[in-house]
Amino acid sequence: MRFASAPLLTVSLPLALLAGAAMAQEPDDPDSTVTDEITVTAQRVEEAVQDVPISIITRSGEELEQQAIGDVQALAEASPGVVISGQSPTTGEVAIYIRGIGSSTLGIGTEPTVGYYVDGVYMPRPQAAVNPFLDLERIEILRGPQGTLWGRNSTAGAVNVVTRAPEGQFHGRLFTSFSEYDSSEPADGRRYGMSLTGPVSGKVWGRFTGATAQVEDPTYNDFLDANADNFDGVTLRGSLTFLPSDSLTFTIRADSTDDDAHANFPFKPFEVSPYSTVGTLNRFYGYSEPADVHRISTETPALSLYEESGFSLTVNKAMASGTSLTSISSWREFDSRRDADIDGSPHVFVTNAATLNSQWWSQELQLSGASDRANWVAGAYAFDEESGTHVNNITDTALLGVWLFANSPQTFLFDPTNYCSLGFLAPPFLCGPAYYNAIAPFIGLPLPGTPTPLPFESNVDSSLYAAYGQVDWHLSDRVSLTTGARYTADEKDHRQAALNFQTFMPELQQLSDSWSALTPKLGLEVRPRENVMLYGAVTAGYKSGGYNSVSLQPAFDEETVTSFEIGIKSSLADRKVRINAAAFNYDYDDLQVAVLYPDRSVVENAAKARIRGLDFELSARPNSRFAFDLSLELLDDEFTRFTTLDPFLQAQFVEQLLAAGLIDPSQVLLGGGGALPIEPSDLSGNGLPRAPDFSATAALRYTFDLGASGSLTARGEYQYTDDVAFDAFERFIQPSYGLFHAQLRWTSAQGRMFLAAYGRNLGDEEYRLSQFFVNYTGSLAVWAPPTEVGLQVGFDF
Repeated sequence: MRFASAPLLTVSLPLALLAGAAMAQEPDDPDSTVTDEITVTAQRVEEAVQDVPISIITRSGEELEQQAIGDVQALAEASPGVVISGQSPTTGEVAIYIRGIGSSTLGIGTEPTVGYYVDGVYMPRPQAAVNPFLDLERIEILRGPQGTLWGRNSTAGAVNVVTRAPEGQFHGRLFTSFSEYDSSEPADGRRYGMSLTGPVSGKVWGRFTGATAQVEDPTYNDFLDANADNFDGVTLRGSLTFLPSDSLTFTIRADSTDDDAHANFPFKPFEVSPYSTVGTLNRFYGYSEPADVHRISTETPALSLYEESGFSLTVNKAMASGTSLTSISSWREFDSRRDADIDGSPHVFVTNAATLNSQWWSQELQLSGASDRANWVAGAYAFDEESGTHVNNITDTALLGVWLFANSPQTFLFDPTNYCSLGFLAPPFLCGPAYYNAIAPFIGLPLPGTPTPLPFESNVDSSLYAAYGQVDWHLSDRVSLTTGARYTADEKDHRQAALNFQTFMPELQQLSDSWSALTPKLGLEVRPRENVMLYGAVTAGYKSGGYNSVSLQPAFDEETVTSFEIGIKSSLADRKVRINAAAFNYDYDDLQVAVLYPDRSVVENAAKARIRGLDFELSARPNSRFAFDLSLELLDDEFTRFTTLDPFLQAQFVEQLLAAGLIDPSQVLLGGGGALPIEPSDLSGNGLPRAPDFSATAALRYTFDLGASGSLTARGEYQYTDDVAFDAFERFIQPSYGLFHAQLRWTSAQGRMFLAAYGRNLGDEEYRLSQFFVNYTGSLAVWAPPTEVGLQVGFDF
């Protein structure tokens, strides 16, 4: 999906107009109200966000609390151009998309496209992105390739999560919240937590944060007569800062997360093909899918157990001449277990039982400095990960016999579903399961009731080493030139044991491969006047190659991107108004995509893509009580080269033959679908998945001064997302939708207590987070939660 194509020069025209308006403003009034300033570390050193020549979305910890943003899904909704993709039923992974680019390939052998960092530590497994936001200083979303300072796997951008640090004065907070979903069955939530910080001794400061949550799933399982999967989790985090001198700081952090229902979004059939396996079984056994999008009917209770823990040590040493040395050492591990009904039906057809474990360490050394002529940063990075997954696809192969029988030409002459429709008049021996069970032994077909596990095991050892540097040359007081580069070397060893569905024999695969890349950056900054910065940059990004951990195939190669971006950052009207904008052009090469074949799914470097777009942000603070924020993104994206098989057309071809009684379905099984006369589809010109042409967020906030009784703040936010395609064929499309959120927050006069009522998705918009083709069902969808209302209470001491 694309808006009308135009050269980058055309889409950049608003930037020139903004620059002219910015330079025409009168000098700042020192007594005026200023827009809030946030310090970020987008360039690995602390800077004001308006001084960083990168398009950044920032949310302070206070803003996250005030906007009831408790996880990455809510953050994405409030951030135009950022999309969350639902999750993998096997691993619980989510994929973050920024400016239309994310990862369609999931598993331990592949890498994300958006780098996710917590306190400077890279999180290689996307499960970490689903952890609840708790006691945060801020979140930074860096848009565009960050290949120089942040490294591999950030071709689309990076998310930098910064937790609150220990403080030298004692204080703490107790907080709780209660919530309720507007669902057909009761679904409530309760959350409790506390944070505490202060001096442990004269030179040692500490901070502890803990929270627990119990949230009932708004999706109800009619078959099991229970909520689909209720969340119950505990998160603990502690940190110590040791200051032996004014120039040396040690910070130790440790955390632990233990929950069930981690990243568990129930799958619901969206389009059940009548002659697919599930469609046939539904017809044969008389089942029907609930109409309510928040009700499912599956026979397998959902299970999602998740444990993650780790620690890090950060050392900062200030040296002579403004130079500083930083060391970040970390070690982490997580284990998960998941059971998922991936056919999405009440039949015991395909149940996925998976375990996943991973542990990794990383070490980074960084040296930075500044002088009158230049600011610079240089560093080295090492990373090692060992991960493994064991999957059992448990299937009742006898149900394939039901499918064969129900779709065979001779069965059409004596279709048991015709008799089932007669209700109590139906002859028992001619209706549904009884009919099949009676006749199956005589025609050589198996009886259902004996599930068969199809095991699959994969282990990946990954290591990388990198060195990087960046220099900002001050050519004059108003002009700076940025040069930088990063060299990355990756190596992976892969061991895999699985059933080969082409030979139906077990197979062991052992592979080892390496990849490397140099990702440079060249940028220019011009400051025509105070509080106005114009910038432009050419950057490169690199996503390492890897392995398909869910199918037997050779390694696939790295993915690369070249980005051209120009932008403006400005504070106008005595700094009461902030206007930021950026125009960009991406050229992707060897894009890693998941390609479905009749008998397997593979990952290929099959595509080239181009993305053009424009980001725009406006913040206005005319006085201390009123705030207005507007942000939007326009995208023009397309595959410039992509040819692949269409699994939907293959399935549709078989179904048409079955419906006409022209083929015996046993021939389809024996042939594996490989002989189907379906030509590959050329998707050149199609838009990229999860890349809405237009997305925007607008928010209003007003604070009423209640004098000695405190203050009352009302906030409303509207979020709009244009049509979103979930697949490269542009077949599964979520129509445009809008979300309205609101909050009313009372704060005591001393600022020590608050009480807030909030509502999310107050219009009860029904929209999908993800949808994908499944050959034995048709397609499955993940639906976003319904309206949520809640009450938050906090007390500071």
